[in-house]
Amino acid sequence: MLSTAPMRTIFLGFACNNHCAFCSQGEQGAAPPGPAPQREGSFARGEDVAFVGGEPTLSERLLSAAADAKKAGARWVLVQTNARRLCYPDYARALRAAGVDALDVSLQGSTPAMHDYHTEVPGSMAQTVAGVRRAREAGLRFGVSTVVTRSNFRHLVEIARLARSLGAEALSLAEAAPYGRAARSRDRVIPAPELVADVIPAVSRESARLGLGLRLFGRSASPAADRFFAGLGERNETPALPAAPAPSRATDEERAPKPNPGLGERRVREKISGPALAAIFPKLFAPEGTETNG
Repeated sequence: MLSTAPMRTIFLGFACNNHCAFCSQGEQGAAPPGPAPQREGSFARGEDVAFVGGEPTLSERLLSAAADAKKAGARWVLVQTNARRLCYPDYARALRAAGVDALDVSLQGSTPAMHDYHTEVPGSMAQTVAGVRRAREAGLRFGVSTVVTRSNFRHLVEIARLARSLGAEALSLAEAAPYGRAARSRDRVIPAPELVADVIPAVSRESARLGLGLRLFGRSASPAADRFFAGLGERNETPALPAAPAPSRATDEERAPKPNPGLGERRVREKISGPALAAIFPKLFAPEGTETNG
């Protein structure tokens, strides 16, 4: 039986290796990391815990914090992530060994061009896809979170199909909020609600056909899907520094070399328009009345 208590979310800092156009945290990804997470005694037996950011896998404290939560008796440990660092198999296995049960994976398009357009990091989707494959090999379960934007809402059915083909058990569609970068680029980010409403029935039908749990804008169409998503949370907390952490011997996972999660990336901030944009989002430029698949 699943817990009905709210999922407790632990914030590990703003640092992120994507640069998403819809990010409500603005430019805080360059901010220094927050204080060390709470220690084992701060977690409660039987609770569901999610680690969030920024990008939590950039925090060198994630493995030890997840292990502390599991040792204290947490029944479900979730990491909200873009999964790029998990493309390194050793790191995926280290997360599982630390006690992480599942991932809430950010996926913003049905094609590499569409996803990378949103993250502004060429090659980011290739790393995310490789990451979820390594995660499954390590025994981690996952759901997919997609922020619904003006550029991807016509492709939500294809995103659902891709998520399921990768092994996702649930899909969460979230509203793009007019804060941070999204506020500065709302003309390319915030879709008209009535247009989004037109595609939701098709996404719901396809998710049901695929056996994919679905959460729509914070409300569950499939209650069992909730445990895969941290959301914004009502109990988000920046963990306090431990009063007197007990010395401990480093685990094999903590001793393992940590790869550079930003390997080979470069950010793209120039605007994309004309034929190049039409190639990324064919449905966005379909003539009025044209039938499109999906």
